[in-house]
Amino acid sequence: MKNNIALYIIAGLLMFSQFCNAQTNVIVLEDNTQVQVHDKSSVTCNMHSMIKVINEKGADAVNFDCQCSKDERISSFSGVITDQTGRVLRKIKKGDLLKSEYSHEMATDDYMMHFQYTPPVYPIIVTYDWTVEMSNGFVSLPSFAPQTDYDVEVNHASYKLITPNDNPCRYQCINTNWKVNKTTLGNNTVIDVSMDSLHAIHKESYSKPIYQIMPRILFAPADFVYKGTKGSMASWHDLGLWFNGLLTDRNFFNNTAKTRIHELTDTCRDAKSKIALLYQLLEKSTRYVSIQLGIGGMQPIAASDVYNNGFGDCKGLSNYMRAMLNEAGIRSNYAIISTKYDRQLPTFPSLDLFDHAILQVPLKGDTIWIECTAPDLALGYVHSDIAGHDALVMTDEGGKLCRLPEYADTTNIQHSDIDITLGPGRMALINMSQCSYMRQYEDKLALVSAGDKERKEYINDAMKVPDAEISNMDVTLHKQSYSVPSIQIDACISSHGYANLTGSRLFVPLNPSHRGFSIPESNNVRKHDIYKSYGYIDEENITIHIPAGFTLEACPRDTICQSPFGKLAFSLAHKDNDIKVNYKLLMNKGLFSADKYSQLYDFMKLLASLYSQKIVLKKI
Repeated sequence: MKNNIALYIIAGLLMFSQFCNAQTNVIVLEDNTQVQVHDKSSVTCNMHSMIKVINEKGADAVNFDCQCSKDERISSFSGVITDQTGRVLRKIKKGDLLKSEYSHEMATDDYMMHFQYTPPVYPIIVTYDWTVEMSNGFVSLPSFAPQTDYDVEVNHASYKLITPNDNPCRYQCINTNWKVNKTTLGNNTVIDVSMDSLHAIHKESYSKPIYQIMPRILFAPADFVYKGTKGSMASWHDLGLWFNGLLTDRNFFNNTAKTRIHELTDTCRDAKSKIALLYQLLEKSTRYVSIQLGIGGMQPIAASDVYNNGFGDCKGLSNYMRAMLNEAGIRSNYAIISTKYDRQLPTFPSLDLFDHAILQVPLKGDTIWIECTAPDLALGYVHSDIAGHDALVMTDEGGKLCRLPEYADTTNIQHSDIDITLGPGRMALINMSQCSYMRQYEDKLALVSAGDKERKEYINDAMKVPDAEISNMDVTLHKQSYSVPSIQIDACISSHGYANLTGSRLFVPLNPSHRGFSIPESNNVRKHDIYKSYGYIDEENITIHIPAGFTLEACPRDTICQSPFGKLAFSLAHKDNDIKVNYKLLMNKGLFSADKYSQLYDFMKLLASLYSQKIVLKKI
């Protein structure tokens, strides 16, 4: 009996272990980085990585990728892939790496060294060792982030940074309290950190993006040399001064360009009118091409080159707009921002978290933020990739962190007028007119230039009408400067299977635009807070015409349901042969505590039920 009990205990422990590890896709067995800063111009980085890929969900971790340039290259590389018994499946040499140029649309010194492998079995163990040599200065150093994705467990990882005493580097811990050791060894300062047994972060519904919660440490120089320039990251102010140096002599035009700018703007009554005309000129005369040549990864190409060639990247186009405004007598400020991270670190100036350039135009009583790479966007509209994000603005006095505005959930509106004429049997003719504003306008911008096939695919996905045939579809863009932008979609849809006819009764769905409303999985043990990144209003006014020979037998009652996550109001009115239906849904964005997950589940389940309601019509 005791032996049987012991067997049950062992079996239970094995089942518990399998359950705990069921979501782990990758185990980082070893991740060791050593960075040797020789001086302000040169750095050697030695990396060793050994990972165990458990299943196909972790397959991307098998691949090797390293971004390089003419001043940052791989000097040595080796790799080996084995199965879990140690049998070698593949050895990789430096010559096996592929050099991937980014695109013919990009003028760039950057390239990616890449190796891709598809495992024949799982689990496998992948080991890579490589060295990167950096020359001609640096503005950033490799970060310490051994846990790069959800469902990744780390057994051991270490990082060592060696710098000359007269060229110190700084560090910033994010989402971690790992102990960082700092010692002096002769003429060098050594910063090292190591960690063991980092549990996987398992992905849950409505989780934050992994980069917002994964532990990592950033490293950056205090004073730096970069491609022939000198700068300081002692403060955001100082970093802005360095950027101002990169912008020097980049805003001049020839006389032909100056004449064109003045012909456009000299008769304008105010600054906003000038800005609008120059934004239209930017839209009509330029296109986006990435520029990463020389110091071009940080420095915009000259405004005169953009004018002559008709293209530029985010840096070049922002500087070009800045130069045109300057010629028209309007001051503006070049700014850099992240489309990924909403917050910069106030006490840790660095360039690690920036990836985009925009323009700030400070006016009396107003500030206009201009995205110069997306001509479909209305002037003055702050798009979702940067709304509410911190930007480093280059003022005449130096750099300054500023936060961009973001819009209230109640401004992101989608309003649909839907008219449903029921035909013989299960048939229905549906006419829809849908207007989308702000963020919901932005989500549909691709439809403006999309073909007929892509537009019909959108309607099929949005309306979810069975056996749908779509005709007479129009997409109209409304984007007047400084006004609320919108997109209007008009479509006519016919269906041979919209309603269900059973005997003498016809069962008719009330709302064709929200059928199949998704419900998150039930989760009794929620670990992480609930993250809702996007708030909005959806409203549908629906008219259903009762066909001849039928009368309304049953319909749902008016309902209002509310929770911390939003509110839905439903109403129905019957007059003569028409049924008027109104749905109005407000979904709130925000960060909600994990203990509210059951409320979210119940709320979403109730929404799905309300959106799937039907009326019953009976033959007279």
